Amino acid sequence: INAEYGSEKIAQNFLKLQNLEDTYSLISLELFHTLLYGTSTGVFESNWEESEWNTFLKCGLDSFRALMAYTNGPKDGREKAEEVFVENFAIILKITLNEAKRTLSNPEIKNLIVKPYLLRILERADGLKEKEVEGTLHGLIFAALDTTAHSIAFLLAHLGAYPDVQEKLYQEIYSECKGNPITEENLKNVPYFRACAKENFRVIHGGANARVLDKEITLRGYTIPANTVIDIISTPYVWNEDVYEKPKEFIPERWINPPSDKPLHNHPYIILPFGIGARMCIGARVAETEIFSLVSTLIQKYKWKLVNGPLKINTRAFPQPDPKSILELTPRN
Repeated sequence: INAEYGSEKIAQNFLKLQNLEDTYSLISLELFHTLLYGTSTGVFESNWEESEWNTFLKCGLDSFRALMAYTNGPKDGREKAEEVFVENFAIILKITLNEAKRTLSNPEIKNLIVKPYLLRILERADGLKEKEVEGTLHGLIFAALDTTAHSIAFLLAHLGAYPDVQEKLYQEIYSECKGNPITEENLKNVPYFRACAKENFRVIHGGANARVLDKEITLRGYTIPANTVIDIISTPYVWNEDVYEKPKEFIPERWINPPSDKPLHNHPYIILPFGIGARMCIGARVAETEIFSLVSTLIQKYKWKLVNGPLKINTRAFPQPDPKSILELTPRN
């Protein structure tokens, strides 16, 4: 219900939000905040520019830029990049913890129909150290700025670039929801929506799942010693014509009736947007809720198309749509 409220407010103000810098990071942050704390960041208030969550947004994005400068830039720039990262990281951690304290001290928060995710984390936190709880909170809200934000942006852009897919998805969602916010029960009956989300993750697949070997292994004749860091990277497969027909195109139908003669097509380790195992993304469920809630709300209110040419991809920490890829929205009613 908290996600539905956040999505409805964003949908009502989407045309205004599109004119702001880092639109999708802001949208994702607002949704995560609503889910985690049960309240808004204040993005729709007149004093947003002076708010601490606007500071959080700017410092968080600066942290990502510093991280990329440290890992991908020249060696002589690493010290400065590290300083920028540490400085901004301290600010966003302080804001996150202050908001958690405010939430827990608010007597009204426990009266909400659905508990904020923060309360549910704390209820399950028996045995966790305070620093581990802090890290969980920070990881959840920080993830909103990049990975989830760009997953939303790409899905909206793909739907804008493929109007037939958008219309088919609209028909499925409207038939199930009748103009209302999507619920967990509705999600059981929208296979095409889930196929669109999975296809979005396939097309924009980026990053890797890193693991440390706990023992020596031999792989195709190569001996890899224990304690080696290895990356599981599936990008060569998701864009491989031998695995997926027309791999550069957005075709959700490929997940409705997957071919039986291509075993890699549905391999469980190829598309891992949130990782796998004990170290998978702690915000996976929150991110999925955010994506399904926002897109289902928007598509029942608007049609949209991608303008300024075909979709282009930039990369920061993860793939993201080029800022010149603008959506033109038209109200459905």
